[in-house]
Amino acid sequence: MLSYFGIQFRPMLVVACAVTLGMVIADREWGNRTFFWMIALFSALIGITLYIWFYRGIVPTLFCCFFGLAGFYYTITQEANYSQFAADWEDKQLMVSGSITSGTRYDQGKVQLILSVDRVLYKDQWRAILPERMLWSIYFQTEKEQELANQLKRNRKVIAFIRFNRPQIASNPGGFDYQQYLYRQKIHWVATSRSIGQIQWLSKSSGFDLWNWIDEQRKRVNQQLDLFYPKSLAGLMKSMITGERNEVDDSLEQLYSQLGIIHLISISGMHVTGLVGVCFWMLRRLRITREKAASILMLMLPLYMIFAGAEPPVIRAGIMGILGLFAICIGRWQDIISFLATAYVLQLGWNPYQLWDVGFQLSFFVTAALIIVVPSLVERFGPIWSGFISACVAEAVSFPIIIYHYYQSSIFSCISNLLLTPILTLLLYPIACISLLISLIWQAGGKWLADWNRILIEQIHQLMLFVRPLFTWHASWEPPSLGWCLFYYFLLLVTWWVLSSQHIRFHWQHRISLLCLIGIVLIIFQQPSSWFLHETRVTFIDVGQGDATLIETNEGRVILIDGGGLPSFTKQGQTFDVGMRVVVPFLRYRGIQRIDDLIVTHGDFDHYGGLLAVTKQLPIGRVIRNGFPAQTKEERRLIHLWREMKIPIVQAHDGISGVIEQGIEWSFWNPHHSYRHLEEETNHHSIVTLFTIHGYKLLMTGDIDEAAEMELMKHRDLKQIDILKVAHHGSKTSSSADYPKLHHIIFLQKMYKVHYIKRKRNSQGIFCI
Repeated sequence: MLSYFGIQFRPMLVVACAVTLGMVIADREWGNRTFFWMIALFSALIGITLYIWFYRGIVPTLFCCFFGLAGFYYTITQEANYSQFAADWEDKQLMVSGSITSGTRYDQGKVQLILSVDRVLYKDQWRAILPERMLWSIYFQTEKEQELANQLKRNRKVIAFIRFNRPQIASNPGGFDYQQYLYRQKIHWVATSRSIGQIQWLSKSSGFDLWNWIDEQRKRVNQQLDLFYPKSLAGLMKSMITGERNEVDDSLEQLYSQLGIIHLISISGMHVTGLVGVCFWMLRRLRITREKAASILMLMLPLYMIFAGAEPPVIRAGIMGILGLFAICIGRWQDIISFLATAYVLQLGWNPYQLWDVGFQLSFFVTAALIIVVPSLVERFGPIWSGFISACVAEAVSFPIIIYHYYQSSIFSCISNLLLTPILTLLLYPIACISLLISLIWQAGGKWLADWNRILIEQIHQLMLFVRPLFTWHASWEPPSLGWCLFYYFLLLVTWWVLSSQHIRFHWQHRISLLCLIGIVLIIFQQPSSWFLHETRVTFIDVGQGDATLIETNEGRVILIDGGGLPSFTKQGQTFDVGMRVVVPFLRYRGIQRIDDLIVTHGDFDHYGGLLAVTKQLPIGRVIRNGFPAQTKEERRLIHLWREMKIPIVQAHDGISGVIEQGIEWSFWNPHHSYRHLEEETNHHSIVTLFTIHGYKLLMTGDIDEAAEMELMKHRDLKQIDILKVAHHGSKTSSSADYPKLHHIIFLQKMYKVHYIKRKRNSQGIFCI
């Protein structure tokens, strides 16, 4: 252990901090490869000189050298991460040759895998290229085609017709950027084959293939789990044991997410710790020494990593487990923080893009905090508080990471993690693994143990459903800035130092720690946007085929106009909820805690379909609708929920107007209060709202038809309008030919592509006035 200015330093911890800073600066493009290489070189020369002459300078030398090396490595990784395929190949079908480099995943009539392409047939000539990975989806429709798809195994060569496409970018601010996600896996294209018949040649492997053998064993384990558990629980157990996350039931995933324990669904360090702990205990009961038991498990963990799919979270947990066992073997388990730092540096060396992965950040930062902070606080306050202290430390450290990636947080997740995480990872998960091992030699015994485990899991889920109402409220947060995070962690660091210090008087400890905690609370509940918000923001949210518009005023009032989108289907035929998957995440991203006014223009599903999820997730001040009777079961269900939650429902009609706040007014131009023809389509009676925002006029027209447009043009002066959201998504049933003659109107094409704009906006359909 090194001593520097009287403080004990661990070299690998210094290296880990240097690597992190170097990669962050390189990602921000604050330096090129020459800059980082020169820093590493000069730091090494100066450091060696200082050590030879003065026996000092090891720590700053290590830091600067690895800072430069990490920045240099990240920079060259970025420069090498590009596609060799021509940009004009997008949406073209070409013949390629390559090898399969991953296991297969089945999802809703298709199989997905990674294909490493090494040749492309272009203009009747085969072109050899450096191997490039792409995500390949092959669709099948019959059982015979599925049997052929089962022959697509790792390391097999194929020649196939594929269609090239770029991964989708985030259509809304804060949405999931699939293109960036694949980019960090060094994948730049997604390829599709419409049928298994487009694979023209499939090689046959010769000899024993370890990877394919492990894939076969994984399939056997998944089949065994299907026998042991009902469908809803089988998907959960597959995710926790073999890493098959795509089969988890959506309702179960939502339950875990609401309780703040979604991390337990995928393989993590807690699962590996539980599995290793049970195996270590069993080996010790067989009178095997501590060192030999650790050595046996060190040899077994790499096989488990491959068995579980060798995904980044699995590799991360496996490396941490191996180094922890190695610490036991050499008698250095007390210095586990150094081994944790070693695992951190090794994984960033393997793939530097992991630095931006939320699972990577939570695994290492929370684990490091538990190792460093908890022992000193437990020593100070007593072992009886160890569980509570651990939960609070984990919650405090993970808070900025959680709100940065997920835009929400719950104060109750600390309690759920404290109570449920040990039960699920240290009891139920090991029992599931043991039942699988027993079934290898005694099927009935394994099934008996799995049945008891199933009963326990179902009881736990019943308890989770019972307490879920306490966890339904989640505070929304905008992604914090780097300065906000640094100040937050600084206050946490000072609080820890004060509480654990033996050199500060008791009453001063409480005073300083109280001031730090007050500072933390203030910066948590005073979000950064409120410091600088001096504009009214109008966002046209991309919900696919449908409408959703958000208005945020400069005084903090929130108006949501519609929140729909036609239903589509996800894994296992489950409905894609546009409210839960698109609208609510965007509202969370904007840090919205409450919707003051919810305007439902009319009763088409593509306008109200996502509002059920919005109503359940966020408080609503009042609902404004056109008064047209509900026509569908879904709309009646939504109105019943509003009444059940005692949300006021107001009927809008022509002539109503009012002041929202200083400088912002609204008035309703449709529907007419005298309409009585209920047999007419609800589109005609869509709510039309004129917003006057600091002198600019925005007209929202819902889905009014051409007849309603003619009435507006007859009775209203539309030439005063600055921004118009065209009716019915630009459909031919509205947007009559006379509209383009009004030169001051803004037209938005279908899917919210901006056609003509006179006012300030950005590229994602956001207007700031």
